[in-house]
Amino acid sequence: MSTLLRSTLASFSLLVMSACQQGTKTTESGASAVDIPNTSVKSQGVIGYCWAYAAVAMIESDYKKRTGKDIDLSEEAIGFFHFAEQLKATMDQNLKYNKKDFSLRQGGFINGTSNALGSKDAFALIERWGLIPESQWTEKFETEIDRDFALESIQENFLALQEKIRGKQTVVQMNQIFEILTDGAFSKVPPVDGFNNGSGQMNAVQYARNVVGYRPNAYQDVWIDRSNAASQLESSLQRVKQTLAAGNVVGLTISMPSTETWFQRIQGTRFVGLNQPFALKGAHAMVITDFKNSGGVFGPMPNVGEEVKKPIELELQFKLKNSWGSQAGVNEFGRVILTGFYDMDLMYMTDVLKSGGYVAFTFPSN
Repeated sequence: MSTLLRSTLASFSLLVMSACQQGTKTTESGASAVDIPNTSVKSQGVIGYCWAYAAVAMIESDYKKRTGKDIDLSEEAIGFFHFAEQLKATMDQNLKYNKKDFSLRQGGFINGTSNALGSKDAFALIERWGLIPESQWTEKFETEIDRDFALESIQENFLALQEKIRGKQTVVQMNQIFEILTDGAFSKVPPVDGFNNGSGQMNAVQYARNVVGYRPNAYQDVWIDRSNAASQLESSLQRVKQTLAAGNVVGLTISMPSTETWFQRIQGTRFVGLNQPFALKGAHAMVITDFKNSGGVFGPMPNVGEEVKKPIELELQFKLKNSWGSQAGVNEFGRVILTGFYDMDLMYMTDVLKSGGYVAFTFPSN
């Protein structure tokens, strides 16, 4: 470990106390090289579905690695059921305890939360509801006006239904929740019960398992914050490099800059590390598709094994597939974005940890 990184990691303890081939290939020279099978860059629009986009990007990349073919899956369908499960869980509690609560979170996690109804875990939602091709269902909020109008409609419909059924039902039915969502927010329910994927009629769970090859519990998380950074960060970074060298992408969920520190820390298409803490607000999920050591380059590399073995230095950088689109637009944080792939300094990660934030890696389990 470099002296600089060792010093950086040690500071965590002080704070607490006070490319598209299928995996690895062999070049003509006999050296190993690796390309990651990425699918096209997408845009989540202005709603906080980054966690669903990251999960789908991992699944699409795995499919392409296994089959050599692209697949385009609906992230918005996962977001729809994310909303539906939250609404059902909240109304069931309201009916049980005679309450009038309402909350609806856009954000969630790629993996690693509860599998219970109301989970904000993309993979748990996929296990229950399946996957749907983008061609079969897409509902995207492109402007803040559309999004805010939809969220207001959901809240009004939720409270109106609750008053209508109070004392008549003890548990809300899912079809009633779907009516809340499709009356002013979404035009229709995703076709989980059946659709034609080009080779026949099937439901969304069958499509996920039999066509896409989605496997429940196929991903593992490593969460890192101040408390375990000194012991977990370096080994996790080496595992990221090893996973990429095997031709697999890695999910990343990481704390984001506050409004005041945004342009200092996200400059163009780079997450910048300055070796100092900064103000945080919220988190964002992306997919790591490549790495480069100090003095290295992104893209297919000769002697992958040697690059993976190199010690972790603060000059390490990652290439990330983002969900902020490939053309100029506005993301869910209200920031103008220009491209779909971003670079992240390792020092940005260490600065996040020193600032009291977290870094979470999602690895394929095989």
